[in-house]
Amino acid sequence: MAVTAHRINSRHLPGSYRTAISFTGFRLRKTHSKIGKHNGGQAISSPEERKPFGAYPQDGSEAFTFLRNILPGVGGLLYGAACTYDNTPDEDFIIDTPAGHDNTLLITGLSGHGFKFASVLGEIAAQFAQGIAPQFDLTPFSLSRFSR
Repeated sequence: MAVTAHRINSRHLPGSYRTAISFTGFRLRKTHSKIGKHNGGQAISSPEERKPFGAYPQDGSEAFTFLRNILPGVGGLLYGAACTYDNTPDEDFIIDTPAGHDNTLLITGLSGHGFKFASVLGEIAAQFAQGIAPQFDLTPFSLSRFSR
């Protein structure tokens, strides 16, 4: 993995640093940071297939290679966890009403990015619940895009 060495302090977190593998970081406390790897991971069909953190040799080691370059003197791993999130084939959201269920709004396939869009997704859902047309063009997020 090619990582450009940057000398930054943890106070610069949250941040997103592009490498061959994408990492995001959040400062939790003065001495703790949360680092996550976003690369698609291993595809699974059910939650039971998820393997625990540490099941793969690269779990942790990729993050530490990255961390040692941007946070000199980084300490040890306090906790590791494997996370799952739903993806769509094009890695974009689905915001649509399923056929035959006009009173149901489906918001899914957020691909690990939904939290960043919580305010606008909530606004869309609230407007839907009130019978108000969305202020945004939701065509790019339709279910039908997968059957074209």
